[in-house]
Amino acid sequence: MRDAPRLQPDYFGICGPYVLLLPRGSDAESNRRWPEEKYIDLAKRIANNGVTPVVLGASEERPTGAAIAKAEPRAKNLVTRPDLFQSIALAERASFAVGDDVDLMHVAAAAGAPCLVFLSSTTKGVSAPRGRSG
Repeated sequence: MRDAPRLQPDYFGICGPYVLLLPRGSDAESNRRWPEEKYIDLAKRIANNGVTPVVLGASEERPTGAAIAKAEPRAKNLVTRPDLFQSIALAERASFAVGDDVDLMHVAAAAGAPCLVFLSSTTKGVSAPRGRSG
């Protein structure tokens, strides 16, 4: 099953190394999300280093995903496209995942992707994603 074409990065046009960007939607409280312009800057920096930024998220992240892809054409905006199994497969193969405290960040951590998560003022011991190393 893991070798199924729909579980491969190239199914989504991703060739080579990639980093997952997992923003929280622009409708979220500002203290619960990293600013969109920071994601755009990060996407540009990632792409300038020969790595593909890949944006994942739910429907509320559509505007943010579109803004990132518009500002950085080398980014892949896959918001709402992969199903859960495809998202897990993408996370397993990602070089890194960076984003807000969203469901897919927990999926990425559980799948073994190295993660950097932006947490609000909550207690990290309660809400931080748990990966293979704890």
